[in-house]
Amino acid sequence: MKILVMGATGRTGKHIIQEALNSGHRISAIARDPNQLKDFEIDITAGTPYDYETVKKAMTGCEVVINTLN
Repeated sequence: MKILVMGATGRTGKHIIQEALNSGHRISAIARDPNQLKDFEIDITAGTPYDYETVKKAMTGCEVVINTLN
């Protein structure tokens, strides 16, 4: 399953990414600074979750969205 993690660069988001990868899922994420997620093998869309086009692009192919934004 492919999962979009919103808030991926935060503490909770990084834990969710690691657990999902350990379970065999594919991950998509949005990050203003993609370098913060360089330790993970995931699809990263550079930008902000406040931009509709960025979210639309990041959601492509995803079956689930997990939101950990503050």
